[in-house]
Amino acid sequence: MAQALQPGLQIVLFDNRFVEGSSTPISRCTETGDTYQDRQLSDGTSFEVLKNFPSAESLSSLLNQFCGNVSVRESHYFWLASGNLAAEKPSV
Repeated sequence: MAQALQPGLQIVLFDNRFVEGSSTPISRCTETGDTYQDRQLSDGTSFEVLKNFPSAESLSSLLNQFCGNVSVRESHYFWLASGNLAAEKPSV
């Protein structure tokens, strides 16, 4: 994403946090820590989807590789992370 956007641009990312009793239950966890949920569409079709719940520390660490002025905030149900893309595009 950082390579496709203009340097200095502010990015904002957000998603839900896992909250027992409120979130869709985790159906499976891999040895590497990835978590999955079973989702069902209104037509009855079911899918297993990859759904990880990153910590504030892991979000901050990841964004700091590409951004300055990184901020990560958490509420009970959601997280929000923002930062300004670095002037130089990273080589990935």
